Amino acid sequence: MSLYEEAAVEYRLRAIQALSEEIRKSQGPNSLHEDEQDAILAIIQILLLHDIAETGISTHGIHITGAMLDIIRAFAGPERLCFSQDIRETVASATDEKFELVNGCPREIFLVIGAALEKAKEYNLGWLSWDEYQVALQSAKHKLYSFDRTARTYPSSDPRWMSTAEAFQYACILRILRLLDPLQQPQSNEIQECVARILDATARIPSDCCLLELLVFPLFMGGSDALSPHSQYYVIARLNEIERRSEFRNPVPRELLEKVWAARAAQAPGDDQNISWTTFVSDLLTFSSLPFHRPLTAYRLIHPNWHSSMII
Repeated sequence: MSLYEEAAVEYRLRAIQALSEEIRKSQGPNSLHEDEQDAILAIIQILLLHDIAETGISTHGIHITGAMLDIIRAFAGPERLCFSQDIRETVASATDEKFELVNGCPREIFLVIGAALEKAKEYNLGWLSWDEYQVALQSAKHKLYSFDRTARTYPSSDPRWMSTAEAFQYACILRILRLLDPLQQPQSNEIQECVARILDATARIPSDCCLLELLVFPLFMGGSDALSPHSQYYVIARLNEIERRSEFRNPVPRELLEKVWAARAAQAPGDDQNISWTTFVSDLLTFSSLPFHRPLTAYRLIHPNWHSSMII
């Protein structure tokens, strides 16, 4: 081993030790500060990048999970995006059905929304003109609407995979619409069409189906623009079902949705100004710390004999 390799291993060990210490702190009585939460995610992503560069894509799904987590973080703010489009393409092309098994999201949609968020980041940094930014978003929107769920293969012949794909498809379209016009009224036909497609797609996944656990994020996105009490009730009911199935309680998506719904209910009559869920992220936790992604689900899907006792 060369001196450079020895130094790399030493620094990686230090990073892992620092990560371990921060995670240990997060399990104590005092919650982490926002900058500490961001530091944890930054360390994880840097380690993933090094690992991908040195060893390629893992067979157990951790790189796939990390790449999707990067996308989810960027939904709250494109400036949070860390992975490049090249890395996303490498992760998507170097894996078989595990990508969908781990994430639920079809890799084609993952690549389109990743490229769009990268353009949003470039625009926010002043690297793109407004016209270039709009062209990029319109192109992404067209690709997402044109995505043919029936013309691809899935991890199994279960038709509910297509419903899962549809939920992610319209969740990403919804984000593109908000990037195009953050102030667009939630009552608009285009917004509500996305909400209906997300909720209808998730309604085709019964509570005894393991695919339900992959749908936290689409449900959250649909709920963020759900206006009727019955649709809001449905979103909460499905999130509760996922918690019971996964044996993992995460109140943050529900609390964010309730803040959005309460703020909209408090608007004066005739005030249709959009209230974005991103407004309330800092009130609870940084979006980087929200576990919308369920790694335990991924391991259960990939390894049927998985049991929680396997975790050390």
